[in-house]
Amino acid sequence: MSSAGSPPPLAVEVLDVTKRYRIRKGLKAVPVPSLRRRTRARGEGETREVIALADIRIAVPAGGSLGLIGGNGAGKSTLLKLIARVTTPTTGKIITRGRVVPMLETGAALLEPDLSVRANISLLARLFGIPQDVADRRGDKVVELAELGASLDIDMSRLSTGEFARLAIAIALELEPDVLLVDEVLSVTDEKFQRRCVERLAKAREDGVTLLVASHDLDLIRSLCDSAALFDDGRIVQVGPAGEIVDAYMAAVERIQPRPNGSDGVKPAGELSQAVITRKGFSPHGRILGGRLKTSRGETAAVRIDEEASLEFDLEMLTAADVRGVLTLSRPGEAPLRIAQPKWVRGRRHGRYVLSVALPPGTLGEGLHTVRLVLAIRVGDALSTAQRPEILLFTAYDPATEDGGERDGLGQPTEPPAWNLSDSFEQAVR
Repeated sequence: MSSAGSPPPLAVEVLDVTKRYRIRKGLKAVPVPSLRRRTRARGEGETREVIALADIRIAVPAGGSLGLIGGNGAGKSTLLKLIARVTTPTTGKIITRGRVVPMLETGAALLEPDLSVRANISLLARLFGIPQDVADRRGDKVVELAELGASLDIDMSRLSTGEFARLAIAIALELEPDVLLVDEVLSVTDEKFQRRCVERLAKAREDGVTLLVASHDLDLIRSLCDSAALFDDGRIVQVGPAGEIVDAYMAAVERIQPRPNGSDGVKPAGELSQAVITRKGFSPHGRILGGRLKTSRGETAAVRIDEEASLEFDLEMLTAADVRGVLTLSRPGEAPLRIAQPKWVRGRRHGRYVLSVALPPGTLGEGLHTVRLVLAIRVGDALSTAQRPEILLFTAYDPATEDGGERDGLGQPTEPPAWNLSDSFEQAVR
């Protein structure tokens, strides 16, 4: 233990770490050494280098909690995989002290379907460096948290995909880690389980477990983390108290000022260019999984006010139901624009869907827009709602504006926006 007045020992040190990959046409990104061996063996293909992380330096004290925030592809998950030793740095050094347990998407992949739950707990405990007596002592707690409702000796082949995911998360939480790495894995589980896991994470923090949490849920980062690091394009932009860094992130998104880049593309010139997905919502009968802004150029975080765009939302129906969407677009200092789906879509069976709404040219004003989606779900005479208060943030701009002026207000569409509910999103299997 540290003496009175001295700083606590460091649980994680990331010292000038860089991670590079090389990509060859027709192949996924692979680590540089592996690709070098393959290229020499085959002697074919042109490659280009991709820098996933550059000169990262972080120190996390024992018992501290650090949030990692930023857009998709910013480097958060890569850093956690490096700390977990799933992969290794190209240059630099990572030092950890104590038992490091990753709560990453790779956890469920490590479970062996031909073994029992008990055997899988022991297997992951060995992989994480957890003593066998801890695995034996905490087995019942793992099953309880995972909500399996079964004995430790049940065969894994009898578990559903969701139970697989819950088991991997429960193992990580219950096997008494010193350092816990959390990377958006809760998003694949239901709201009830998510709440229990957040409570368990808060207790782990109180018990002195060191937490590193990568998440788009900014409320979670504010409540769970002492400090935060803002990532963009493989680099750390800013480090500080969690609330201040979250505010800085949102301010950076608001400063996005995209301008044309050629005849048919846009290049955001702000610090951050990703659309941001934040808070979650859940209904007993369905939920909203995520959303995105799309134009003819594909998915984007910025749209011209004179072009047609669409908002797409991934939905999961947990029971057969009728559904109807209500969309609200808000712009700072302006009255919000509410767009309601004109009719109920009847008889949606259990599965996953994409709900889309077209935004005609002239609907948006210049600047930052916040998107709220409420999904009304009707099962018989019972009505419930799934909500995502700030599912997306994006920027709209006028390419003809040179002096930075803005068109006042959100427009009113000249014709009703077209809504569509497609089952092209892969159907969920019970």
